[in-house]
Amino acid sequence: MDADESGDLTAKYITSPSSSAITLLMPSRFSGATVTLVVGDSEAILCAHESLLKQNSAFFRTALDKDWKERKTREITLPDDEVTIVVGYLEWLYCSKLTTPKDDEKNYDHHTGYVWLTKAYIFGDKVQDDAFCDEIISNIARLMDTPINGMRYYPTCEALQLIYSSTPKHSPIRQMMVSILAARATPAILGRDFLSYPQEFLLELLLEMSARRPQLKVRSAYDMRQQWFKKV
Repeated sequence: MDADESGDLTAKYITSPSSSAITLLMPSRFSGATVTLVVGDSEAILCAHESLLKQNSAFFRTALDKDWKERKTREITLPDDEVTIVVGYLEWLYCSKLTTPKDDEKNYDHHTGYVWLTKAYIFGDKVQDDAFCDEIISNIARLMDTPINGMRYYPTCEALQLIYSSTPKHSPIRQMMVSILAARATPAILGRDFLSYPQEFLLELLLEMSARRPQLKVRSAYDMRQQWFKKV
């Protein structure tokens, strides 16, 4: 990764012809010891400065400060994480910006964007970097508010399943999903996969929508009964 004249950093990657390893090149203005991150099933190799990781992440700070093997080997294995997510995190650490998978607006795949952002939030939660999680929340909110081809899109079933399977109860991202969808949900937004959504999400959504429902005058059920008759 090099710095241009304006001070912006550009990520560069090298793929070894003899392996699937990927090395992240750091800008020269960053100094000090580096740490090797072994990521995913492919065991991609990413390098980052120890001081930067420890400054932002309680997870990395603990791994590199405690008397753990990671402190001695200077290698941290992240087998359950995706390379693109960790690269996105490192880019954010070094560049203070987040680059999400995105084509031109005409062909933008909102589903891919939401799933990527969800995975990034889960990674930030895992490494205990609250600032990164907040950045992800901001990007999700921006995506929710930005029309694509004249339409607004919201997190899909897959994104919600990831959130509810990988975050704790009362997680801020759960609260965000429930709050926004309780206010904006329509049959078109919830879609055909409604019953495939996490049951915990559906329950929280129902409770939130009930709490927001305006207090209507209660009519007599008996007086209304004929609308449910099979034969009138």
